[in-house]
Amino acid sequence: MAALLVLLFYPAEQRKHLHDLAIADSLIHQELALFNVPQNRIRTIEHTVGDHFTRKQYVVDLPVQVSKTHLHAELNKQLRPWQIKTVGHVDVAENEMTLYLVYRDTIIRSIELRTDPDFVRIPHPAELLVYFDRSPTSSQIERLQQINVPVGIVLRSDSRRLLTRWAEELPEALTPVLIWFDDAQTSFEESSMDSPELVRSLEAVTRIQNEVRVLAFAPGENRSTEEANSKRLEELDVPVYPASGIMIITGEDRFEFDRQMLTYSRLARQAAGPRLLVRVSDTTLDWLEEWIPRVQRGGVVFTLS
Repeated sequence: MAALLVLLFYPAEQRKHLHDLAIADSLIHQELALFNVPQNRIRTIEHTVGDHFTRKQYVVDLPVQVSKTHLHAELNKQLRPWQIKTVGHVDVAENEMTLYLVYRDTIIRSIELRTDPDFVRIPHPAELLVYFDRSPTSSQIERLQQINVPVGIVLRSDSRRLLTRWAEELPEALTPVLIWFDDAQTSFEESSMDSPELVRSLEAVTRIQNEVRVLAFAPGENRSTEEANSKRLEELDVPVYPASGIMIITGEDRFEFDRQMLTYSRLARQAAGPRLLVRVSDTTLDWLEEWIPRVQRGGVVFTLS
């Protein structure tokens, strides 16, 4: 997986030398996986051409929801940095498309794309949340509005003043607003509902935002106090969003970001219902804008519970 990430993302448009045809095979399988085409729908036939060259022919059954033209375009993006050209031939009568991968004027691979009318892909849900631990900028808010998928907006602080100020900067369209009552120094596995200041902060935020939730990684230890606060949360109509087990991306390491997004995408395609929480920065928003369409290619539907 680490090697594949390097092949895929560093950097996308740099011209690279294809020293091994296995790179092309890896990119083909990776793109088919992103479109949620299982291995049992892919057949490989090997044709020996001379003493030192074997040309692989892939025969792929696609679900009815997948556009062959779309798959061709996305595969071409991945192959182009390796100076591999793709040439498509459409058989209208048979509703098939054959892609020829050409490297240095030689056809190195071919892919026959066939739509199987009985292969209907079931959409699978996944959740995406982003968190601010500082004041949101107007450009970041605008970009989140343009993402066009449901995204949970999380405000992380243990300061009532900061939480209310940040909540005022969020438009009503970016709801619900989740409060992560944390000073950004503690473990992700420690949350408590037994803080009176949490309740006061939620009271303040609910006066600004109509739909508010509280993010909780684990229950608090003070049960009597927590039960009293839970009643107050019910009165405020503030549900608890249990975040234990959620995937979290906090930094701006591109390799780590892509690694976690590949895992998230794979779990989503396997109907595991993954949840992801990403720290907002201009950089991570750039990467999310790249990754969201990739995840959606596999039939994943973004939801927010």
